[in-house]
Amino acid sequence: MPELPQQGTDCHTHLFGPADKFPYVANRAYTPSDAGETEARQLLAELGLERIVLVHASVHGDNRRLFHGLEEFGSTARAVVTLQGTETSAELREWSAKGVAGVRVNNVSTSSLSPQAVAENVLAASRRIANLGWHIQVLLKGADLRAVLERATELPTPLVIDHFGLLSAEDDETRDLLADRLSDGLCWVKLSAAYRLANARETAHALTMRFVAANPEHLLWGSDWPHPPANRSQETRLVAQPFRDVDTKQLFRDFLNSVPSEDTRRRILVENPAALYRF
Repeated sequence: MPELPQQGTDCHTHLFGPADKFPYVANRAYTPSDAGETEARQLLAELGLERIVLVHASVHGDNRRLFHGLEEFGSTARAVVTLQGTETSAELREWSAKGVAGVRVNNVSTSSLSPQAVAENVLAASRRIANLGWHIQVLLKGADLRAVLERATELPTPLVIDHFGLLSAEDDETRDLLADRLSDGLCWVKLSAAYRLANARETAHALTMRFVAANPEHLLWGSDWPHPPANRSQETRLVAQPFRDVDTKQLFRDFLNSVPSEDTRRRILVENPAALYRF
């Protein structure tokens, strides 16, 4: 691994379980194995990074797992939470003090709303948190993602796109719109979970180069550790499944190879996260 800048950040990780302490929702799409703070610290050490962003996973209905992680990591962590819609303004301010920096809207794992309804949900969530200095993060693809990007100018908060926008090889329309919005400074893109793309290494390399050319000041890198299970059938969704067999260190090396400039690496790994997550 090449020498890395200090205060580097993995901007997309999850913590799971144990289920007896942090129960999973009944209607979950999958059941993960346990992955906690000890393993996450080991990951950071292996990658040579020092800061971490904990992201809400759909199987945990509330944010208790994230809050526990924030307590354990202290000032080196931030969290992206989910909203239930019943939170008071005082509660949200308390969350901000704990290290919450954003809200996630996930329409890939949890629902099948129309693209227009998805965009309205994103706008509503963004307006709800507009006075907190947080951002809105979305796990969307295809028509859902386009619907949000087309209304990006209406958002009162920064907009962060998960996992390269989950772009498919044939979806030129979404790819071009995402690159345009990024270039205009209307969204941020997480160069995360590259393994979820078709022809993963080649596609991630090409997209990383295009997005760096468009706007390196609005890019983030994330591992998506511990790589949630791919087995999500009705028969197995309530049974703990192993995580995907992903070489996280290789994911990081691939990113570094796609971004040879030390200045650009520093921006993506250190400066951009510090600005967005308020480290």
